[in-house]
Amino acid sequence: MEPACAEMCPAEAIFFGKPEEVEDEIRRRTAEKIARERISLESMEGVGRLL
Repeated sequence: MEPACAEMCPAEAIFFGKPEEVEDEIRRRTAEKIARERISLESMEGVGRLL
C-alpha cells in the first residue's frame, strides 16, 4: 500500500516503490526535464537577433 503523502501529493513530488522503480522514475523525470529544456532552447533560437 502506498503512503498517503505519496498518493495525495498534487505535484507528484513524492513517490513510493521498490528501489528499482524509484530509480526508473527518477531517470524518466530527468529525461523529460532535459527534453523540455532542449525544446525550449531550440524554440528560442534567433530571438533577439531581429533587434
